[in-house]
Amino acid sequence: MAALLSGAAQLAQAELIDDFGVSQGPFTVGPGEEVSEDEGILETPSVLGGFRILVPALDDEAPPGSTVTASVAGGQFTCQVNLSSAVSDTGGGCGTGYDRSDGPLFDLTGSSAFEIDIESVSGGAVMQVSVTGPDQNNAIAFVQSPSPGQLVIPFDQFISMTPTPLEWDRVDNILITTGSIEGASGHVTLDRFGTDGPIANGEAEPGDESDDDVPTDAQLREEAYGNFYNPGRSGEGIQLTLENDGETFVLTYYTYLDGEQVWLIGIGTLSNGRILFDEMSITQGADYGSAFDPDDVDYTHWGSIEMEFIDCDRAVLDIDPVLDGFEPFAVEMQRIVPTQCDAGGPSMNNRVITGNWYDPARSGEGFQLAWEEGQFVLTYYTYNNGKQTWLLGLGERFGDTLIFPDVNITGGADFGGRFRPGDVQSEFFGAIEMTIEDCNNATIQVESALAGFEDQTLDVEKIVPGSCN
Repeated sequence: MAALLSGAAQLAQAELIDDFGVSQGPFTVGPGEEVSEDEGILETPSVLGGFRILVPALDDEAPPGSTVTASVAGGQFTCQVNLSSAVSDTGGGCGTGYDRSDGPLFDLTGSSAFEIDIESVSGGAVMQVSVTGPDQNNAIAFVQSPSPGQLVIPFDQFISMTPTPLEWDRVDNILITTGSIEGASGHVTLDRFGTDGPIANGEAEPGDESDDDVPTDAQLREEAYGNFYNPGRSGEGIQLTLENDGETFVLTYYTYLDGEQVWLIGIGTLSNGRILFDEMSITQGADYGSAFDPDDVDYTHWGSIEMEFIDCDRAVLDIDPVLDGFEPFAVEMQRIVPTQCDAGGPSMNNRVITGNWYDPARSGEGFQLAWEEGQFVLTYYTYNNGKQTWLLGLGERFGDTLIFPDVNITGGADFGGRFRPGDVQSEFFGAIEMTIEDCNNATIQVESALAGFEDQTLDVEKIVPGSCN
């Protein structure tokens, strides 16, 4: 059992491993259940190594109805163990880990201890920190009865669990686990995890992947636009389109706040595998159909979103709002219809019509059209009684006409770490037909099956016009 020190002052040179400012989860499991890899792994530059694992676990022998929930939100990591009845030697817990992935090993020799800020504890709580090297040499420190305050765990109090001692300048993975034992329910909430000194880059390991597989900007311009989502967050997502100038990317993020639809929009340019949308806007104030007045649209700076591509099919979004009610978080998203670099994008006939369309007399609302391997996805960003509304449909092209027969409207969910896919409620809205005059001009007919939404015919044009050849 390691000796532990608590309440020590944080040193000025302390290194942050995770301030839990980027949301993940919540993930809940019962006896014998586990979260998927897509859910449990998050790539974000905000944590050590840019790679966080979040996993809840519960003994298979736990009583039926028992659960463990792991979550990171609002600057806190929480592990909640709920046992339906007390059973000796049964428990559960949560782990959050930081892996150097394909980067250099962590060199912790500039530090002498881990620091953990504990917000609250209840029940039969326990904690441990595990440090592993590239040869699977491992050392662990145990915390039998954690209490609120700052906990300091000196490196020299770690117990070696392998014949070969851990080398603190060659660390591959750091894992902190919390939970309960002896049949007790309980929770642990942490505010910060770090060290008392700097963490440097160590040596590289043979066999690490090189940057050769990272797509070039030229490849991304050909392939990496369309519709992205996270499989664990079905019901929200983004549309990324490249306008006809070949440079301007438009990102719309369609999501929710307090059960109601919201949508965000911004423009950016691609550089070194990243697109920064530093002026994301949110709007309000207008109405639907003939009641729409562009003078009613109120634009507000919402924050920024940075999109960093892993490959042509996947990207990590670092979402950083400045408005109250929205929390920062990072999430990995993938193309709804997978693609790959150098596979060839849409034909020129289809490519030139993708992008953002609007009626110049109705500035403040519009349509975003994306191509997905033989089909199109159309999103209509508009309003209803002053609130944002978005409609989403999948369709096909027949000559110069695109038909979207099943357009839906949704609601019920919330933003960021509060999003639950089970909260999303979808309702059939109607149909949309888009007739292409040329790559910069079209007519859109909106047919509604819902009360309060009238039929419309709109003459629209590309926001960023370009050559049709």
